[in-house]
Amino acid sequence: MGEKKFLGLGISTVLIIMFALPIIIAATANIVTQNGNTNFGTVNEDVSHLYNFTINITDIGTAANVTQINITLPYGFTFNNGTNLTLGTSIGARNITFSNTSTVLTWQNTTWYVLNGSSNLSSFIFNATASTPGAFNFTITLTNATATANYQFNVSINDTTDPTVTTSVSSSTTSSLVLDIAVTENLNTSSITCVSDRDGTHNTAIGSANTSAQTLTETSLNCGTSYTYIVTCTDANGNAGASSALIAYTANCSDGGSSTTSGGSSSSTTMMTYSPQKSDLETGYTKQLKANERVKIQVGNTYHHMTVKTIGTSSATIEIASDPIVVDLDVGEDAKVDVDKNGTYDIYVKLNSITNGKADVTVMTISEAVPEGASSVSTTGGIAGENEEEQQPSESDLTWLWIILGVVLILAIIGTSMKRR
Repeated sequence: MGEKKFLGLGISTVLIIMFALPIIIAATANIVTQNGNTNFGTVNEDVSHLYNFTINITDIGTAANVTQINITLPYGFTFNNGTNLTLGTSIGARNITFSNTSTVLTWQNTTWYVLNGSSNLSSFIFNATASTPGAFNFTITLTNATATANYQFNVSINDTTDPTVTTSVSSSTTSSLVLDIAVTENLNTSSITCVSDRDGTHNTAIGSANTSAQTLTETSLNCGTSYTYIVTCTDANGNAGASSALIAYTANCSDGGSSTTSGGSSSSTTMMTYSPQKSDLETGYTKQLKANERVKIQVGNTYHHMTVKTIGTSSATIEIASDPIVVDLDVGEDAKVDVDKNGTYDIYVKLNSITNGKADVTVMTISEAVPEGASSVSTTGGIAGENEEEQQPSESDLTWLWIILGVVLILAIIGTSMKRR
C-alpha cells in the first residue's frame, strides 16, 4: 500500500516537473523560390540576380511565434544595397524591418508574431551578385521563442570568365624556341586546353598536362628569324582567352656553335641562348647559366649578347658583345658597359653566385651617363687582358729602344775603326 502511494506520488511529481519545463519546439515552414522550387537553379557569375524566398509557417501556437528570420548569403555573394523588401499583407500590416549586413539579411519584430496559414504567406526579395563559379547554399534560419530551424537552398553559378593567358620566351637556339605559358582561371585549371597560333597560320595543341603552367617547344625553325605567337586557352565551360602577340627570335645563324669532323662523322655543339622579354630586362633578368650559355639583350634596335665564357669556384669570365668586352667578376661584383659608345652605359651585369658549376647572373638594360673622362666599361671586377696590355711596351718605348740600339751600333763601328788605325 505504501509502495503504491509512493509510486503515485513519483509519477505526479514527474508530470508536474515536465509541465513546468519549457517545451522546446522549432518552427517548421514550407519555403520555396519564386518559381515554386526548392533551389535557385543556375545563374551566371558577376551578374545581379533576383532572389525571392516565399515562407509559410505551418505550425500553430508557440512554434509559430517566429520573431526573426535570417538569410545568410553564401561565400562570394554580394548583396545589392537597396533591393531588400517584403511582400504579404499580414507582414506589411505589422511594423516589420528587413535589414542587412554584408552577408546576412534579417527580418525581426520586437513582439511575437504568429505566421501560419496561407493568409500569412510572406516573400523576402533581394538582389545579389556572385563573383565565384561553383555550387553554393543560402541558409534560412527561423527563430521562435524556444529554438531555431535551418533551411538551405542551393544555387549553381556559371563560369563566364575567360582565362587570362601570358606568354614568355624561356630559351632559344638557332633552330628552336621554348615558350612558357601561364594561365589564370577562376574555376578549374585542370581542365585548361591551349592552342598556339604561329604567324597566323600554324596552330599547335600545347601538351596534355591541362595545367596553369604549360610549355611549348618548337623545333626545325630557321636561324636568325622572328616568329609571332598568340596562344589561346579554353576552360571546361568553353570560355576562351588569348594572349597578346609575342615576338620570339631564334639565335643568329652564326651563333650555333662550331662543327668538327673526325673519321667521316660530324658533331655540333649548340650554344644555348636565352631571350627574355624587353620588360624583364628593364627590371632585371636573373638566370643560372652554364659555360658558353648566354642571354640575348636588345638595346635600341640592336641585339647584343652576354655570354658566360668560363666559371670558377667563386668567379666567372663574362663577355658582353657585339664589340666584345670581357670582364672577370668575383661573386658579388658587377659591370656596366656602354655597348654602342654613345656616352651612356646600356647594360648592367652582376655575378650573384656560383652553384653546382652554374653562374647565377643578373642582366639589366640601363641608361646611365658615362662620367666625363671615364671608360666605356665600369666594373668592380677586372677587365680581361688589361694587365697584359699594360705590360707590353708602347710604340714610343719601341722607338727609343731602336734609337739606343742605333747609337750603340754606331759607337761600336767607330771603336772598331779606331783600333785598326
